[in-house]
Amino acid sequence: MSVSAPRRDRETATVRAPGSFVGIEGLRACAALSVMVAHATALAGLYVIPHSVNNLIFLALHGVTLFFVLSGFLLYAPFARAVIDGRPVGSIRTFYRHRVFRIAPAYVFIFLLASLVFGAVVTKAAAYGEAPGSTVGRITDLKTFVLNLFLLQGYVPSGVLTGLSVSWSLLPEVVFYLVLPGLALLGQRLSSRIKPELAMLVPGIGLTVLGTAGRLWSQHLTNGSGGVVGYTYRNTGATWSAVLSHSFLSQCDLFGYGMIAGTLIVIAGKEATRPRWLTITGATALTFGLLTVAVTRNQERSDPFIGLFCAGLMILVVTAPTRGSWHRIGRILDSAIPRRLGVISYSIYLWHFAVVIFVTQHVREARTLPEALALIALACVASIVLAEITYRIVEAPAMRRARRVAPGRHTA
Repeated sequence: MSVSAPRRDRETATVRAPGSFVGIEGLRACAALSVMVAHATALAGLYVIPHSVNNLIFLALHGVTLFFVLSGFLLYAPFARAVIDGRPVGSIRTFYRHRVFRIAPAYVFIFLLASLVFGAVVTKAAAYGEAPGSTVGRITDLKTFVLNLFLLQGYVPSGVLTGLSVSWSLLPEVVFYLVLPGLALLGQRLSSRIKPELAMLVPGIGLTVLGTAGRLWSQHLTNGSGGVVGYTYRNTGATWSAVLSHSFLSQCDLFGYGMIAGTLIVIAGKEATRPRWLTITGATALTFGLLTVAVTRNQERSDPFIGLFCAGLMILVVTAPTRGSWHRIGRILDSAIPRRLGVISYSIYLWHFAVVIFVTQHVREARTLPEALALIALACVASIVLAEITYRIVEAPAMRRARRVAPGRHTA
């Protein structure tokens, strides 16, 4: 994407490089590690940690939401910046090519290894009343295998949460990639009638409204059963309601929050100093999200507000003035270890569930809390090591190839 580099001011700007923000890689690391710990705790501590505690951990460490918000934030901001600056949005073909190189090679590599070599994938969708992930091993059904290979498993009830299981989130992610350039062009078209800053907020607001409606519809179809995604069987079993609850329609509000945050960052970046209104906006979103999550205690209702909470948190971390306390948090997230974990976060996310399955199936079954903690630690360390190897031999070469074939900024 042909987006010019923003001006850097050492005193106030948080922009570290073109299209890159202080603390973003650290936030990616937080998202990946939270999902990993949640799944490892749920599976390794299945017979030791109380179900209510597992549910609470899963809710508190719902990093997939943060991944979606980050995607909306990072990918939409360059489009918003181009339109607000009065420049073309760049090559859409280049954008799509970068997206393919970014997600496909690592996914195919990890899926094939996890399925064919380690035999540590979910082989079929859980039936109602059957624990998700109870059937694991190597996928022998050709249809299920092909659907997973091409990231289509979530569009049919029999494929929901099969394969790497966590890869369900890649399906709404891919749909977001497909529609994002069109949404940016819509904002560009609207900018000829209203202020560009307002025009570029419209697509994000639209996705937020659409996603909220999708969630309400999904909740209605499941009779308001609620519960934590991954533990509510009506949402994870082989049903069309499970397809809907994991679809772009039920998740697009989270991308919308990120798009709104990205547009606000661009607007703020055109001012000489970080405006106070942006910090106030972020603080308000953060407070509102925390209060709503605390009050609802219901995943189906609180999920959108968890996304709002994450968007508010990002605004504070990314845009706070240099001397502010939130900026120090951004700097910590941008230090060497969090940055590296953020760089390999995609592979951590894809590997960890298969690793946890393998460890719990082939090492031993935890019957005491120390055993469970040891298995959790082993699974997490193994996932990070495999992710580092995968990044070096698959992800990094693929992204270098993408930049050689089609140089551009959209490589987040």
